[in-house]
Amino acid sequence: MLSGATIPPWVLLTNAVVAFALNMAVFLLIGKTSALTMNIAGVVKDWMLIGLSVVLYKVCRGCREGVVSWCGGVEVVVGVVAGVRTGGCV
Repeated sequence: MLSGATIPPWVLLTNAVVAFALNMAVFLLIGKTSALTMNIAGVVKDWMLIGLSVVLYKVCRGCREGVVSWCGGVEVVVGVVAGVRTGGCV
């Protein structure tokens, strides 16, 4: 812990408002679509983060972590597609 560090109240209030807005957005998205949509959006977000980190931090192209992450993302997408095609009974 930092001794003497104070957090201004406006920072805490802003954080609370943003967290509430995020929760409302998720609630409304799931209400209009399904939890599957959130799952797919999460996978797409992960892919974008991995791709961006490769570009920004110049991560080695053959790194095991990057390959495992991409393979895991592909596996999730294949599973989601299979679940949609079979009506959720895989």
